[in-house]
Amino acid sequence: MLARLALAVAAAAGVAGVAAGAAWAVGWLAAAWRGQRPVDPVAWRWGFLQVRWYGLLVAAAFVPGWYLAKPEMARARLHPDQVAHAALWTLPLAVAGARLGYVVQNLADFARSPLQALQVWEGGLSIHGALAGVAVAVGWYSRRFRVPAAVLADLAAPSVLLGQAIGRWGNFFNQELFGYPTRLPWGLYVPAPLRPAGMEQAAFFHPVFFYESVLDALGAALLVAWRRRRRRWGEVAAAYLVVYAAIRWLVEWVRIGQVFLAGMTLAQWVSLAQAAVGVGWWLRLRTAASAAPPAAPPAAP
Repeated sequence: MLARLALAVAAAAGVAGVAAGAAWAVGWLAAAWRGQRPVDPVAWRWGFLQVRWYGLLVAAAFVPGWYLAKPEMARARLHPDQVAHAALWTLPLAVAGARLGYVVQNLADFARSPLQALQVWEGGLSIHGALAGVAVAVGWYSRRFRVPAAVLADLAAPSVLLGQAIGRWGNFFNQELFGYPTRLPWGLYVPAPLRPAGMEQAAFFHPVFFYESVLDALGAALLVAWRRRRRRWGEVAAAYLVVYAAIRWLVEWVRIGQVFLAGMTLAQWVSLAQAAVGVGWWLRLRTAASAAPPAAPPAAP
């Protein structure tokens, strides 16, 4: 009897602690959102060592991403060790591609100081570059270990989009990725030193990172639902290309950026090309005569 009572008290205390922590986090976020609290991009400091919120959130995104992909591992007949091994190869190439994509997009700035291209911790990543890095990693891993690339891509697609939804909050702590000035109630306060040239008088801007985070989370749920309707491996990954392209194309309309062609930014044109690839791939898979079962993967490396 006493043991049950102690367990009940401990459970109640745990729930109360979680609720109190959530309430504090929401209050802190609301105050920081309106500019009533300072936002520090660094989560912890130990002397010269720093752990930034951006990296912490990206790393934390692997946990829900793993559990989201776990049911697919059994369907794909992949051992978790194989998936973990593939992820270890994919992560550095994704980061390298993301940085390279950002440098290419801002080549004029980095031409004046080339060494800044290596300072990834200062921010500046391109999601389209990251996707190119992921594609290279998946292709290499598929050939090296004889695991179908379409299986790996389907396995990763919803988790990647969920990771993007979580990782986008790193932009909040870095106080970046905001859009044009707005008077909407959910406008994000931007400190005066960070306001774009010509917009110094505005205090609140569109929280583009938040828009994309919400849409990415909804997109991940859509891809998970689509997995049940899949006829061939690769369809979910093809749908990812289309879904994220649509999300990025939409949010670019309120994001501050330079017009590249026909009133659209370079990211929007890249998104249209990405969507075209996804649609073409998806149609090719859907019109195939029959779905071939995935090849049995090799033993876990």
